[in-house]
Amino acid sequence: MVKLEDKALWINGKRELIVSGEIHYYRLEKSEWQDRITKLKLSGCNAVASYIPWICHEEEEGVFDLTGWERENLDVAGFIDLCAANDLYFVARPGPFIMAEMKNEGIPYWVEENYPDLRCPTWEGRKTPNPTLDYLAPDFLRCVEKWYAKIMPVLADRLIVNGGNVIACQLDNEIGMLSWVANSPDLSDVVLHDFEEWLGKRYSAEELNGRYPFMGEAFEVRREHYQRPEDEYGLKYHKDLGYYMRGRYARYVAELKAMAEKYGVKDIPFLINIHGTGGGRGHTFPIGISQLMESYTQSPDYFAGSDIYLSGVTMENLQDIYIINCYMETVNLSTHPLGSFEFQSGSADYGETGAGRLDVSDADFTERICALQGNALINHYLFCGGRNYLLKKPRPDGNHRIAITGERHGFAAPVNPEGKLGYMFPRMKRANNVLVANGEKLFGMREEKSGLYIGFIPDYFMTEYSYTPLEREMVQNVSRWRAGTGWDCFAKALLLNQYSFGGINLQGNGPLIDQADAIFVLSASYMPEETQTLLKEFVESGGKLILYGRLPVLDMEGNSCRILADMLSVKSETFITEGDLRFMSVQPVGTLEGYAEVRTGYAEVYEGDNLTPLMELSVKGGICAFEKKVKAGCSVVIGTDYICHLEAIEKLMKHLGIEHKLSHSCEYYGIMMGMSKDRENKEKFLHILNLDTFTKSCQMYYNGNVLFEGKEMYLGSRDGYMLPMNLRLGDYEVRFSTAEIHSCRESEIVFRLTQPQDEIVFEGDVPVRHSEDYDIIHEDGRTKIISKIDGRIDEFLNVGFD
Repeated sequence: MVKLEDKALWINGKRELIVSGEIHYYRLEKSEWQDRITKLKLSGCNAVASYIPWICHEEEEGVFDLTGWERENLDVAGFIDLCAANDLYFVARPGPFIMAEMKNEGIPYWVEENYPDLRCPTWEGRKTPNPTLDYLAPDFLRCVEKWYAKIMPVLADRLIVNGGNVIACQLDNEIGMLSWVANSPDLSDVVLHDFEEWLGKRYSAEELNGRYPFMGEAFEVRREHYQRPEDEYGLKYHKDLGYYMRGRYARYVAELKAMAEKYGVKDIPFLINIHGTGGGRGHTFPIGISQLMESYTQSPDYFAGSDIYLSGVTMENLQDIYIINCYMETVNLSTHPLGSFEFQSGSADYGETGAGRLDVSDADFTERICALQGNALINHYLFCGGRNYLLKKPRPDGNHRIAITGERHGFAAPVNPEGKLGYMFPRMKRANNVLVANGEKLFGMREEKSGLYIGFIPDYFMTEYSYTPLEREMVQNVSRWRAGTGWDCFAKALLLNQYSFGGINLQGNGPLIDQADAIFVLSASYMPEETQTLLKEFVESGGKLILYGRLPVLDMEGNSCRILADMLSVKSETFITEGDLRFMSVQPVGTLEGYAEVRTGYAEVYEGDNLTPLMELSVKGGICAFEKKVKAGCSVVIGTDYICHLEAIEKLMKHLGIEHKLSHSCEYYGIMMGMSKDRENKEKFLHILNLDTFTKSCQMYYNGNVLFEGKEMYLGSRDGYMLPMNLRLGDYEVRFSTAEIHSCRESEIVFRLTQPQDEIVFEGDVPVRHSEDYDIIHEDGRTKIISKIDGRIDEFLNVGFD
């Protein structure tokens, strides 16, 4: 039995952290399967995931090869069974869309050839440029059901509830992504009639005629207005179309789930993979959350996960993965953990140009942050490469193969197409082993927060489509301020100051004061009326609100909406950029007085009564950041770019009464820390990342108390640690350890050493087996092990028990 409960993944009554690797069986010879599975087990993974490509298994309509009768490497049942024989779980990903660089995103050619109307028109009646199809078209669903009728019984026979190893089934992949990246919503007659039916349920006839002045015209006229919208109603249409598409995707997912269950796949989670990273950054990822949040929250049977492709985890973007996980959590069901179903693990040299060269620490760091924040299923994508075989029916597209990447595929993976281990493999193996060994304990814990939450506004990321000038103006404004230095400097400074923050949905249910003490919001000039109302009530009830970006004065339809501005009795009629003032700078004042003047890219100048300035525009004058008390609470508005000044940001937080529990003594910063703890606040893991390429030595503190008995901790270049505190392991309790728990065996614990001289302290008089590798000291009711092995040279220490 597989359950999602208490923010954990439970398999047969046990909490598990699933770390899988993606092996595309159809890109390998059948004789190569065992070799790649052996290497996956060597890497520390406990599961295999794979897309199951419809385009391969039904290249010709009605001719299915699921047993290898025509191509032996299409024996999908044989591959799943081989994984089971190797004691590995299996995560099935049968589409219909799978992407994976497959032609037509994994859809057989015959589907569109036989049903050409499935490719929808979009703006101005043009055909969509990407190979997306009308998800809910009856012809498409009939084709999909025939595919599911063949593949789902294969999976059903192998479900873990039926004694097999299949623990999850992904439905489709990156739903809505193709339309988003091309700014091409489906606007066929079928979709538009369905849209109008949706509108009729949402608005009265009078409201509808007020929103859309053409509603009384013939359908041909209405179609023209939908496909060539105008400013008069453009922002209303933008909002309605976005909400409608969210619901449409949810209906599509429900159709797929019903088909899967009809053919026997049930009692396991149905995975929904969320897309959105771009250019190696996470700024656009929440667009995917906005598109799909209704899809994966409509039933507890769904399990949402991220699709993460970042350019490493560095001082530039360390906040990206953290914010992504926070935003996902805000709209997740409260019982569900997070997941990452496409987790970049290779070198990122996707063009095989030699340009992509991620550091060995990058996948390690991302995996550790995901584990800290509660990702219960992490799928290394792609674990190993392979080859794209030739289609039976040649296509005039340049290579006749099943995919667009040429003959070899996955050359950036930790295991290359020929099966050779890449340079990323050893570090991935180390991280996997540590996380899997501690998974059951880790998922009995929660990340300890600092009482601070980042506010998520889903409608800020409903920007996948735009057409009219006013729409584009709104999208440009929201896109600029939902990220910017609020994301890249302020949030980063919080994390480097060890403020562990959570996420909170600002379009969800209130009151917010019951959920958070302090909230910071990356704010644009537009903000939904209901969000402004929730935040006003939050502040007036005693909450602390930080707005970073612009003071909102409009709702998402472009109407005047000054709820927060009126609460603060402030006006912001002057907006200055470097185009107006070439070397514009701001001077910190008030609570931030004493810090240097800095250059800035913009400033929103505020006027109002009883504003306590925090920053002022240099030379020209004017308040561009301020604090104001409002009834029982207070609000800070930062309307200018400000640098990642750790000391200044920490001083502001402490001024607001927001404290962090973790700290360190390293003057060079570049360290990210977090604490996982159980409900009793006893068992803990301390998570540490040294983000820099140089080593550091410092003391660590928790609640002001020095950790590790004052020991100076050595932090290796670009290294990460998950160190146990008060952790019960069978008959013994580890009071603290400077070494990671790598694996636990009968009468033995294997530690990964991290220090020149590691210390492992057990509570009580523990019968530790003597060894030349360590000294044993029994004193003060404890047993201390002092390693004689330098952790900078040798990696592991085996501690046995008599």
